[in-house]
Amino acid sequence: LSGPSQGYRVFGRTRAGSSTSPNSVEVEFRAVPDGYGAGPAVPYTWEAGQPTSVDMYYGYRECLDNMDENAFRVTLANGIVGDAGLRQNVVDLQTTIGTDDGDTDLASYLNNTINFFPFSNLPDATPTVVEALNTLNEQIGDRTYSGPILTDGYTITQSLQQLADAISSVSAVTRLITRTSVAIPAGSTITVPAGNTYVPDGSGNGAGLMVWWRGILRDPGTIAAGDDYLEASTTTIVNYRRIRAGDHINWLIIT
Repeated sequence: LSGPSQGYRVFGRTRAGSSTSPNSVEVEFRAVPDGYGAGPAVPYTWEAGQPTSVDMYYGYRECLDNMDENAFRVTLANGIVGDAGLRQNVVDLQTTIGTDDGDTDLASYLNNTINFFPFSNLPDATPTVVEALNTLNEQIGDRTYSGPILTDGYTITQSLQQLADAISSVSAVTRLITRTSVAIPAGSTITVPAGNTYVPDGSGNGAGLMVWWRGILRDPGTIAAGDDYLEASTTTIVNYRRIRAGDHINWLIIT
């Protein structure tokens, strides 16, 4: 490459002491007057510290599958355009992962690495981005549960909703206490206090209401079966046994 105004030429030559393939040459930049050979010139660089020669590979002469395994390693990287593109790639990568020049690990970038945070189980003190993301995926992305409530593989939102549904389905219990001032004869209709209601259980198991008096849990059902009271309606019971004055009746309404 030469020109009347540039004042330089580019000469291709083989590597000293070795041969090169026809597609690969070592290029050396020398400052020489236009029209002169390379003999009296000295190697030239744009900046101090740069190599005076670079390997160039002309890839258009062969198909990709026929290229040498080192082909891309000897592609020109000292040119202004090549350097700018490479630097932009580095900047893009740093922007993506949020690091600066000279960083070699993520340790200084990770916060909340104690237990109960996603990155508490990193494989080592200097994880790669891939290791950190795999660790995060193992702890949050993949979910395996035991028990009948949560479903394996559900998202966090789905899992929390399942827990909320399970909690909301648990029975609530309302406790009420009647403190009797006079005796209540057997066969009396007793009203559940404070206007509360319950669901009578036809099976005789008291699924909607539990009643205690004199410190004993009483059984609903029939007098013939030796039970203690009848679930007469949603607001009343009928006691088969006398309740004394001063006794406490504990009502536990299950909803």
